[in-house]
Amino acid sequence: MKTVLIVGSSRGIGEELTRYFSDAGHNVIGVSRSPSKKCEWISADLSASEGIQKIAV
Repeated sequence: MKTVLIVGSSRGIGEELTRYFSDAGHNVIGVSRSPSKKCEWISADLSASEGIQKIAV
């Protein structure tokens, strides 16, 4: 099992990648402004320095 970090995990390609890796049994951490399903979610807007600090730790 791997840990996968997906930025933009709540919609589009990011949402599909989150679903794919989660269904494959991997630990998925999703980063987005809106809630993500099928993963551990971090609420962050990476266009702002505060959002970057949330995932840099």
